[in-house]
Amino acid sequence: MKLLVFNHHFGSEYLGMEFRTYNYCKELQKYECEILISTATYSHLRRINFVHRKWFKFENHLGLNLAVVKTINYGRSIFLRFIAIIQFILINILKIRVYIRFRPDVIICSSTYPFDFFLAKLISLFTKSRIVFELHDLWPLSLTEQNRRIPKVILIFLDFLDRKVLALCDGYISTLENSEHYLRSRGLRTSNYVYLPNAFDIVQIEFEDPNTSNNIRKCKNIKVGYAGSFEKSNALEVLLEIAAECPKVDFLLIGDGTCFPELSDIVRMRDLGNVKLMGKLPYRETLINLKSCDILYAGMNFSTVHQYGIGMNKLLSYYALDKFVILQANITNHEIVNFDLGKIFPSDEKYLVVEFLNNVERKFLNDFEIKKRGSSFLKSHRNLNKLSLDYYKFLKKL
Repeated sequence: MKLLVFNHHFGSEYLGMEFRTYNYCKELQKYECEILISTATYSHLRRINFVHRKWFKFENHLGLNLAVVKTINYGRSIFLRFIAIIQFILINILKIRVYIRFRPDVIICSSTYPFDFFLAKLISLFTKSRIVFELHDLWPLSLTEQNRRIPKVILIFLDFLDRKVLALCDGYISTLENSEHYLRSRGLRTSNYVYLPNAFDIVQIEFEDPNTSNNIRKCKNIKVGYAGSFEKSNALEVLLEIAAECPKVDFLLIGDGTCFPELSDIVRMRDLGNVKLMGKLPYRETLINLKSCDILYAGMNFSTVHQYGIGMNKLLSYYALDKFVILQANITNHEIVNFDLGKIFPSDEKYLVVEFLNNVERKFLNDFEIKKRGSSFLKSHRNLNKLSLDYYKFLKKL
């Protein structure tokens, strides 16, 4: 089976987030799938980006064939990010003969936005390919919820595109566990629907670093760790407010994003000596630093979108380290609660997190880590081998 995958933000352990396409495609190769992935030279999610002079270039990355499209480095600009999306689509249209000659059986659209679906639809006119849309984010609902200053006409246009995708796709894969009813209400027609969460290869992080393996016992204070993007949606300003009220708790934040300068200013102006901000690190180095923490944190601003599911990649890495996880979000039916992987606190009630951190005992956290609930959960419910077989079976029946 030939698969053509569009993913603007394709990543790997070497490039950095996001890993979904890489992980699944590497496994799908074991089922004799021939795969071509189209991606952009620049993504804000990656730690390392492609550097090409040509507008379109083929290359092999860790055993996967890529068609890399040159796009601008949009940095922290929302406007330039939109320009990069247009570049990605237009250059791929100009190179459409490449994809027609490849003659994919299935085209998978996995770029987080809906635009590449229509590129796939254009290709399928010549190749008769089946088209699968992979849901990462509920556009335009999530944009509206984040209160981004986007003109109403653009939101109406995005809503129109999303409804067209729901009506015309041959298959639909969701990474959000509770989204099917909502999608059906918006016009999802196909019966080929499946929930396939992000999978995790536990072997990736089975390491023992001599410099950090015992840090949790050596540190005087409880340490809270965070790794991911520094964006408004992750509510890191709330975490800094929590840090200000927990002077005997240390905080380590790893990553980068549009909010990095603002967060740095808050740390400096409020003299938060218990907070350390670090830039992006290689994936393995990030895990080593998180391993030295007692608690790992993920936060989200209040949003009704959360009721449809939360697909945060960072949570899988947190589970793999067997640390106690704090999730601050307005959601109750979640794996953290169902499998006793930590605690969930409402987004707008930081005082509960402050109370917990100021009173939690190290012995409780050490005992929690020894039980290895996180890695056990990954092996039984996010197993890459099992989920990739489910993925293959889904594509095969289209």
